[in-house]
Amino acid sequence: MAKSFRFRLLSIVRLRERERDEAAESLRQALQAKQILEDQVGELRAERNSQNDLRMVANQGAIDPQRMINAQRYQMYLDGQVAGLQQQISMVEQESQRRRAALVKCEQAVRSLEKLEEHQRAEWHDEQATAEQNTLDQWSSFRYWTDNQVDAVDS
Repeated sequence: MAKSFRFRLLSIVRLRERERDEAAESLRQALQAKQILEDQVGELRAERNSQNDLRMVANQGAIDPQRMINAQRYQMYLDGQVAGLQQQISMVEQESQRRRAALVKCEQAVRSLEKLEEHQRAEWHDEQATAEQNTLDQWSSFRYWTDNQVDAVDS
């Protein structure tokens, strides 16, 4: 019985798969961080809009100048917070792109090794088929020779 196919670079494939999985997890974490920041921006914008509602109510009735000034200051503070978070989102997006590129590179490395394994496996199967055919040919030749020898002796 012929021995089974063994891919010699299997340990490297496993290493590349582990690197790919780590890169995918790293990208997932970056995307999660971006989502958290975007949620915070949404909350700050909602808070800012609530301050607009407070200012609108003040326009309809008695005006409390100190309250208006405080609301405007708070809105400016919220705007600053949003701008800071937008900057962080931009940085996280750049990091996400870098991590995505690393993931693509790792995925390509794994795929190239998988293709190499497929190619080597196909070659191995071809070699096995050729060896089996040679064995059958030898057996047939031997059988033919022995049958003809027996016929020659009988004649």
